[in-house]
Amino acid sequence: MPNHRSDIAEVRAAMRAVGYTILQVEPRLENLSNLRPDVLAWASNADGELVPWAVVEYKKLRQPELVLPSLAGSRDLLGTLEHYAVINGQWFKADRGVRSLQPVDGPTLPEHGSQGLVTDRSLATSLLVQRLWFEADRLRNSGVSADRYFPSGNVLTSSRNGRPGIELPDGGFVPVRADVLWRAKRDALTEFASRGRHREFSSPRVVASAVSALVEKHLAGTVLDPFCGTGSFLWAALDHAAEQGVAAEFIGYEFDAQLAELAEGIGRDAPRHVVIEKGDSFQRGLADADVVVTAPPVGLSLADRHLLLDGSTTSEGYVAALDKCVRALKPGGRAVLQYRSLVHLRGPVRGVQDVPGRELPRSRSYRASGRSDHGHRCPFRSRRHRPH
Repeated sequence: MPNHRSDIAEVRAAMRAVGYTILQVEPRLENLSNLRPDVLAWASNADGELVPWAVVEYKKLRQPELVLPSLAGSRDLLGTLEHYAVINGQWFKADRGVRSLQPVDGPTLPEHGSQGLVTDRSLATSLLVQRLWFEADRLRNSGVSADRYFPSGNVLTSSRNGRPGIELPDGGFVPVRADVLWRAKRDALTEFASRGRHREFSSPRVVASAVSALVEKHLAGTVLDPFCGTGSFLWAALDHAAEQGVAAEFIGYEFDAQLAELAEGIGRDAPRHVVIEKGDSFQRGLADADVVVTAPPVGLSLADRHLLLDGSTTSEGYVAALDKCVRALKPGGRAVLQYRSLVHLRGPVRGVQDVPGRELPRSRSYRASGRSDHGHRCPFRSRRHRPH
C-alpha cells in the first residue's frame, strides 16, 4: 500500500506538470460505487465548465491491454475523453475507441485547458470535504481539542472577483455555480460530520427531508428552527419551498457561535432569504413562525426553571423547548420536532396541549415510532445530544 500511494503521487505530479489542477484519487462517485478510477482529472469543456476529462489507471501487469475494460468503463459512465494507463512505470494512452494502447511519454494538456466553472455537485462536495479536513487537521495539529476542531464558517464562504467558489488547500480557487455550491456546502458538512465526532451537529439529508415533508401544506411565511445547529432542517424545508415555488423566509438560532457561523456560511448562497443568529433560544424571544422544524436538546437540565403556558415551571430542557416552539407558532401553524430516543411528555407538557389554532396531537406521551400511546399520528421524534 505505501508503494501504491507513492506511485499514485507520481501520477498526480505528472498530471499537474502538464496543467491539470483538479485531481481526485480513487473518488467515490455518487450512484457509481463500483467505479473507483485510480486518478480522475477534471478539465474545461468548450463551454467553460469543468467536466471529467481524463482517467489514469496504475497497474502492474504483464499485458497492458488488460486495463482497457476499466478505462472503457470510465468512459461509458463518466464521459471522459482521455484515458491513460501506467503499466510497470510506462505511460500508455488509449485510442478514441478505448480499444488499444500506445506508449507515450506522459499525459498532455487538455484541449480547452484545466480552468473552468464547477457545475457538478459531487465534485464541489468532494473539494469542500477535502478543504474541511485540511482545516480540521490544521486546527488539531495546533493543539485544539479533538472535540472542538470543527472548522470556521469562512471555509465555506469564498469568492473571488464576485464569483462564488471554493478555496483549495494549496491556495488555488475554483469557481462554482451558485446553486451547485449551495447544495454542495450542505452535503460536505454532513459528510464531514458523519466521519468525525460531530454527528449530533448535522442531520443526515434523509432525516431532514423526512421532517420537512411533515410540514406539508403549511410551508409558507416564516420557517423557524430555534436550535438549528448547522441548519439541516432549514435547508430541507427551503428545498421544498424552492421546488414548490413558495415564498418563505428561514430563521435559525444557535447557541454555539461556531455552528451558527457555519450555518450562516451555507445560507449565504441559498435561493431564499435566510437569517442565522447566535443566541440562546431559552433566554430570548423567538420570531413568530408559520412553521417550526427542529431537534430540541434532550437530556438538558436548565439552570433557571422555565415558565410553561399553564403557569407551571420545569427545568427539563426538552419540555421547555416544546413550550418555546408552541409559543412561537402563529395560529394555524405547524411544529415538527425530531427526538432520537424515547421521550415521555407527561405532566409538565399539559401547558402546551390546549393552544388555540396550533396543530398539536392530543396525547401526552410521544414515542420515537411517530405514534403516541393512544395511536394518534405525532410529529414529535426523540433525539438525544445537541441539535443538528
